[in-house]
Amino acid sequence: MSKDAVRPTDASDARGPLPEPTDKVDPAALGLAGVAAAVTFTAGPGDWGILSLVIGLALTFVLLGYHQATPRRAVNIRVVVRRLAFASFLALSIELCVAWPLQSWVIQPMDPSLVSGTDEHVAAGRTTEVLACAWFPLTVALAMLERPLVRLLDLRVWPNRQITRRKRDAI
Repeated sequence: MSKDAVRPTDASDARGPLPEPTDKVDPAALGLAGVAAAVTFTAGPGDWGILSLVIGLALTFVLLGYHQATPRRAVNIRVVVRRLAFASFLALSIELCVAWPLQSWVIQPMDPSLVSGTDEHVAAGRTTEVLACAWFPLTVALAMLERPLVRLLDLRVWPNRQITRRKRDAI
């Protein structure tokens, strides 16, 4: 066997090495997961609950954790649509987080007739109307803030110890 030949190991077989794992996640799959979670809560009757907050937080963390920034200089229709798609799903997950506190702490205390009324779910309906009206402006704002938001997420929170030691040694 020549020196340049690659021997098959556990990580590769006779057909060649395995591809390197990537951190890329299909954005469409993330979007469909967000829509599925949102439809679950908005389609059924009933008040908003704490479970919507938990699922909204989980979706927000997943979307922020796996989103990759759109190119800065390339401004074409695909980039704009991609930013709007990310922003719309992020707005939807944020609204899932806000729905239960908004209903419980703002809408029901403002109108006591909603609690003692004949229709049980009037407060949930009004909360949904407020969230539906707020979705588009929130989407536009998040689309415009996509690059700064990604830059903020990429900041190093905990410094690397080697860098800290080098700085100490330089002093």
